[in-house]
Amino acid sequence: MRSATQISAKAPRVLYQFFEVRVDREESQWPEMHKRKRQWVTYSQAAAALVARPELLDALNRSSIKR
Repeated sequence: MRSATQISAKAPRVLYQFFEVRVDREESQWPEMHKRKRQWVTYSQAAAALVARPELLDALNRSSIKR
């Protein structure tokens, strides 16, 4: 769950953009590999991981990912 600071009026505003893509291959190295972790999960695992982030869970539910 997000803290009161994260959802207060002083919290920075953000804009999320989501893009569905088809992955044809997975490279062992990529430009942001030292900043980001890559993890492949099922729809159910993604939904469980996003339960505290309703705005992200909503985006997942609107996607065409097979449930």
